[in-house]
Amino acid sequence: MDNSQQLYGYWRDQHSFFDDLVTMLMTLSSYMFTLHCTISSNNPREFSERTLQEWISYIRPLKDFEFPFTLEEVSKRSFLVFYPAAIIHHIALNGWPDVVEYRSLGGNDTPSNFSVSSNENRHILSRIVGASFVNYYSSQEDNIKSKYGEAIEIWPQQINFARLVRNGFAHGGLFHILNQKAANIVWRIWNIGPQQNGKSVLFGTDGLGIGDLIRLMEDVDTSLR
Repeated sequence: MDNSQQLYGYWRDQHSFFDDLVTMLMTLSSYMFTLHCTISSNNPREFSERTLQEWISYIRPLKDFEFPFTLEEVSKRSFLVFYPAAIIHHIALNGWPDVVEYRSLGGNDTPSNFSVSSNENRHILSRIVGASFVNYYSSQEDNIKSKYGEAIEIWPQQINFARLVRNGFAHGGLFHILNQKAANIVWRIWNIGPQQNGKSVLFGTDGLGIGDLIRLMEDVDTSLR
């Protein structure tokens, strides 16, 4: 079975970032689906004159458990494919999911779901995912110091990279590295140091994708186990 068919999962009782991931996906998908419905319904016909199929197309992202929601993983030239309707279903019934399932889609495949790319929309997306990441990192900060000590220069690279990302999101989504003598931190394809001060954490020429951010939370979780 290829990667596009293999189903993976993050589990509530296994992954420390699970609740923040659920919050991120719930907020992201709600925002994206609202834009999808607004743009898809933007035509001059009266609502009473539209077909049932058109109405269903607006509802489908919220009800179809197989409706995909793809997030780019820049470092792997691939996409993480989630299915938010399942999450929405649990929360709508006053519950909480026990697992978030996803697939990995190779970079040669083109994701088919609705997407936005304007700077204004990317700014909103950065704030949405940044809030979840900052919350996750802050919840683990005591665990990080307990395991690796107070001296950040001896922390593992993935932990230090997560610290840089957290600080960036806390400063408007831009890397905030004022110490010109600070050592560069490497994670996957990124090498971040003082020269990246003021550059976007997400998107742009050198920024992470949202899929990379999820993988970074996964790496922090693994490091702390």
